[in-house]
Amino acid sequence: MKTKALLMILGTTAMLTASCGYEPTRITLVNGLGSYNVEYLLISGTEEEDWGLNSLPGNTVLLPGDSIAIAVEPGRYDLQVIDEDGDTYTRWDQDVPEEGYRWEVRLGEMD
Repeated sequence: MKTKALLMILGTTAMLTASCGYEPTRITLVNGLGSYNVEYLLISGTEEEDWGLNSLPGNTVLLPGDSIAIAVEPGRYDLQVIDEDGDTYTRWDQDVPEEGYRWEVRLGEMD
């Protein structure tokens, strides 16, 4: 049931972003944190000072081995993952081209 709701949210997001005048691309996040859940994905433009809101839809928690794709406009972004213990994993100034961007976050990347 959660998968169906998530697909509906992603479909709606894609339709809304397409109507904004650009072709969306995807940031795909893969939880490679062993036994830890990902609770937050923060995405901000590299020029922005604040992280903004959680980009995971609703009450989504990314379980170990799971992945999610978030629609964004192609550009440069700072990305931060927060796990269930509050540990952070950050990638700064990442280019997200039209082909998309994939990040398998791992324990060795902890801030």
